[in-house]
Amino acid sequence: IMLRAELRDSFVPAMTKVVKLIAMYSYLTYNNNNHGGMAWKHEGECQLQISILISLLQLGLHATRGCEGAKVAFVQSVIPSSLLAPNGEDSNNGLSGESKDEGVATVRRGGVKTLVFCLSSFGDVNHCNIPSTTNSSNKTAIDNTQSGTVANVKVLTEICQLISSLCRYDDFRDPSFSQQPNPMAGSVGNVSSAHDHAMEFYRAGVLPPLMKIAKGVLVSIRDNGSAGDNCSDIDVGNEQTNNVKSTLMLSTVPGASKNGETEERLAASCFTALRVLAINDEIVQTMVALGVLPTVTGALELSLSLDEPPTKGNIDENAKKYTKQEINITHCVKFNGRKQRLAAATLGLVRNLCGNDEIKRNLCLGSGSNSVDSPAFVATFSALPYIFHAMKVYSETAIIQEHACGTLAAMALRRPANARAIIDGDGARLILTAMKRHEANVNVQRQGALAVRNI
Repeated sequence: IMLRAELRDSFVPAMTKVVKLIAMYSYLTYNNNNHGGMAWKHEGECQLQISILISLLQLGLHATRGCEGAKVAFVQSVIPSSLLAPNGEDSNNGLSGESKDEGVATVRRGGVKTLVFCLSSFGDVNHCNIPSTTNSSNKTAIDNTQSGTVANVKVLTEICQLISSLCRYDDFRDPSFSQQPNPMAGSVGNVSSAHDHAMEFYRAGVLPPLMKIAKGVLVSIRDNGSAGDNCSDIDVGNEQTNNVKSTLMLSTVPGASKNGETEERLAASCFTALRVLAINDEIVQTMVALGVLPTVTGALELSLSLDEPPTKGNIDENAKKYTKQEINITHCVKFNGRKQRLAAATLGLVRNLCGNDEIKRNLCLGSGSNSVDSPAFVATFSALPYIFHAMKVYSETAIIQEHACGTLAAMALRRPANARAIIDGDGARLILTAMKRHEANVNVQRQGALAVRNI
């Protein structure tokens, strides 16, 4: 652990170079894919660029985990503004912070703006030119489309995970240990920059593309049937389904979703990023205006659609040697494990959203068209039944029990009607069951105790 920490510290001065490389490869793939770019004769070059971009994003993620200095260096990197201005567009990309450095226009806080640019461009419906699949003889083009779609999802997943790392404080070392002290900390050691970074991402406009991606991937999971047969009526917002689905170009080619595993990983990463960004009322209200409430209730319903029956399309070739019963058990364990990840990420976001008194009332009790003026609140169903169901289904998963208890604690705070709804729904028994079952887990005990106190 100490060796890894020392390596991260020694890597801090290189973070600006990492940001520049991420910006450069985002710029290259954006131009290639939008201007004659995803020409299939150059598919190998495009795949190589995307593969390098994914590796760079993973490098940024691993370098910033547990190292506050690396997070600050990444966010505050100064990069040429031309990398964020495809084809002569406004070099400031609608964002503040442009300056001149030795005659070259540069952008401060380049790490933030690079990730927002990358997120917007890869989440854009026009990012890739998908060839027509009506010609059955063009099998190579279809295979390339599948590969490009999965690669697109992987890039978006890595961006969301990196945003989550940059906006979370996880450097709990003794400040005297660090060989590369946090430049923002001065003489007091490691000072959390998570709040400042979340605000920087918010000002840079990260929420609209994040919400667009979240809605699109949930619709794709539903339409591909990876959540089971009971989710055809799940609602994720007010946008038209076809427009949302086309955001990521998912579900356009059979098999591109790889049984939904890559999509569910993206959904979980997206909700985790939204969670770390939901730090104040202004940001939460912006999320609500973008339709986060029906989106999270839809995600919770998807995460509780369990025990998908194996079919010819979703059983691995290597599994054919096992009996039918063994296949069912193996498949359902893997499938439900993926659902746990989505449930935990969604509950974590709901927990933070409940910091707002009006929003937690709507999440707890539901809302009708006359309850709130904003159309984002119209027909918002109560999330309480899904929270209780998650506590029952994933009773052995500590992180889900922690987030569920924390959500109930936030819902009940200063809201007697919410506390009554929790009691009426048998929430008290579920909270105490979680505390008994995870008696050695400090976080579950703390959130459970808070829930009991607030109720």
